[in-house]
Amino acid sequence: MIPQAVRTVVHISFARVSRNSGYVLYLAEQYQAASPTQQPAHPATFLLHGRADSIVPLSQATGSGLPLYLLDNAGHFDWIHPQTDAFQYFLLTLQALIAK
Repeated sequence: MIPQAVRTVVHISFARVSRNSGYVLYLAEQYQAASPTQQPAHPATFLLHGRADSIVPLSQATGSGLPLYLLDNAGHFDWIHPQTDAFQYFLLTLQALIAK
């Protein structure tokens, strides 16, 4: 159950956003400014993507022009779970890049 204080803050925040289009526009501008597509990529940047990722479509990675490593059967969060093949692949990829 969500505590009343949290429900109140969420409700007030939602009301503020929904009634003040300037605030929503401000948030949109902040998100756009923080987007990785608006920043130059570090020269050593590469992308890891799982073919089983149901959150981020593969098209976002393939259109970037950055080196892309695809892993079958890897979902969106598999890259951060030490017991997954994706995490092990991630470690091996980093080790190979560091060894260069």
